[in-house]
Amino acid sequence: MKTHQDQENRAYSHILTTLFPEQTKTVPRIIVWSIIFLIDLILVCWGCYRLGILESLFQHKILTALPFAAVFGIFWLQG
Repeated sequence: MKTHQDQENRAYSHILTTLFPEQTKTVPRIIVWSIIFLIDLILVCWGCYRLGILESLFQHKILTALPFAAVFGIFWLQG
């Protein structure tokens, strides 16, 4: 069971390093970019709330992924 979990972790780690190569080069970069990611997430959620989009997103299940896609897109562009 432990080996399966290790393989899964390596796969997730490989996906992240492939998608975000600049953000995952060293531990200090990972820490700084994690803080930036959290700030992006907070700002997108706050923006959705202020624009009144948040309530309508929760009414349609498929649209709830849009803010998260926006956060990942912004984060990727920043890198």
